Amino acid sequence: MGASKIVGIDVSAEMIARARQNESCSPAETYLIGDATKLVDIVYRQSARLGFVPGALLEDGCFDLAVGIFLFNYTNLTQMKDICAQIFQVLKPGGRFIFSVPHPFMLNAHGDTETTDNKEKSDSTFSFSKGDGVSSQQYFSLRDRKFAGVIRRTDGQALNVKMCFKTISDYVESVKRVGFEINDLHEARVLPEHVSLNPDFFKSVKDSPLHLVFEVVKPISTNDVTKIPKKIIWSSYERKNPDLALHLQLPGEVVSELKDVVDDLVNKGLDEDNYELSDSEVLRLKETSKFAKTLRERLKVDTGAAFVSGLDLNEFGFQQGSSNAERGTKKVKLAYFILCSLVGHVDGSARGRLFDVKNYNLRVTSDNVLFSVGNNEATFHTDGASLNKSYDVASLLCLSPAADGGAFRLSNACSAFNNLRAKLPKFLMYELMRPLPRDILENGNGKGIGGSMMNLVRNNNEIMKLRVRHNSYPIFVEADGGTRLQFRYMRYWIESGFEKAQMRMSPLLRVALDLLDAELEKEQVFNNRMKPGEMVFCNNKIFAHARDSFTDHPDYPARHKVRAWIQF
Repeated sequence: MGASKIVGIDVSAEMIARARQNESCSPAETYLIGDATKLVDIVYRQSARLGFVPGALLEDGCFDLAVGIFLFNYTNLTQMKDICAQIFQVLKPGGRFIFSVPHPFMLNAHGDTETTDNKEKSDSTFSFSKGDGVSSQQYFSLRDRKFAGVIRRTDGQALNVKMCFKTISDYVESVKRVGFEINDLHEARVLPEHVSLNPDFFKSVKDSPLHLVFEVVKPISTNDVTKIPKKIIWSSYERKNPDLALHLQLPGEVVSELKDVVDDLVNKGLDEDNYELSDSEVLRLKETSKFAKTLRERLKVDTGAAFVSGLDLNEFGFQQGSSNAERGTKKVKLAYFILCSLVGHVDGSARGRLFDVKNYNLRVTSDNVLFSVGNNEATFHTDGASLNKSYDVASLLCLSPAADGGAFRLSNACSAFNNLRAKLPKFLMYELMRPLPRDILENGNGKGIGGSMMNLVRNNNEIMKLRVRHNSYPIFVEADGGTRLQFRYMRYWIESGFEKAQMRMSPLLRVALDLLDAELEKEQVFNNRMKPGEMVFCNNKIFAHARDSFTDHPDYPARHKVRAWIQF
């Protein structure tokens, strides 16, 4: 499935020797002798051999998947909790831990067996010896007690095994205590098709639970689940009337309030970069605050997106080519910034508070160049490519459209997700819900990286490979019983991430991305060549946006949009 590194750890030197017989066939595989209770120490000591950089990469997690098959039946309860905590540490956010254990039911279900020279006294395929003083009614009092067992092979040979007894609650509480979320719990059994192959062998266990299989997940974020937005699915009426569902008219009183406040602020030499919204201005902006509250609710719980018209740029003295064009642009930007600030907090930590979306004739294929500074098509995506940084709202204000093309589009990713899950097999949906590496976009203006010594160091191929592998997270994260969904996607940054991480993209992932792209196109709800003064706001965690390619002509003003990222 495209794994770049597989690490196996076992306390048995003979088991490791057997595994290493195949190690030369796959350079991705590394097998180490070690006790699972010392997992983190083993990974740290072997970090150079494994290709990991000690520090944040190990402290925050470096593995996508951990598997423990019949591990915890050989550990006591304290050891199990310790191992779970260490597995949680070495997994990436969104990483999964899958483990199986004998079902507690087995102790009383399959007769009593004592083993002598691998000869069993019971004909049960699976059986455990309860020993003296253990009744069939006992359960909780057996915790942490060891019981010998036998598994029969089809050739009659008996294999000795052990069970350090634990209750189902012990497993559940152990994984939850360290922070795991339980994604699935399965009671494994012999299926009818197995029984039909060998009825005599399977007759003793054909209707009994044999094993418990857990799938637990390290949360994608340590933040409260409420940070993941509620899923917004449009009604049939909204789907048939997207223009009505999305449109919000900016009232005249709002424009007047903004103009009065902005005039005063610009006269004081303030602009969107150095202005902080004060209580006195908020009191003056009562109608604007009321409109911003409506807009905020639209984005959080109603439609998830909004198309806002009615901002007359002439009211702010904005005229292309005029002697006051710069002052007019400054006023419009400040008015836009104030409106966004009343919706939420304008996040300027990465590219500044407001970002000019223009064509700088730069190629996106150049390192660290954003789609927003070129004129090529940007397919459906969300903004923000960093593991530790995402934005609640992406917003765009049009100052001047392109001469040709450049339409802005929106798609409801919640609907796309539901459609895909209803028709795709689990192994394809898994590709969209497992952590995937993303390319690294440095802070700055996004117009390419400089040649400073620090840039040369952090963009060294080997260092970049490790940084990109660490910058991994899923496209979809579902939470709170399926009522919440987070969507983070830009196919180009995933593909370039795999390339820089020197990882192979699996064919299954490519197929899943093709199907996702097709579904986002199908769920498109907005396609508009925005006019001057028009704005679009979308919930960046549940809506995808896209832009068509465009062309500027010398006889017309160049395409100029202004972007803001907003946090609730």
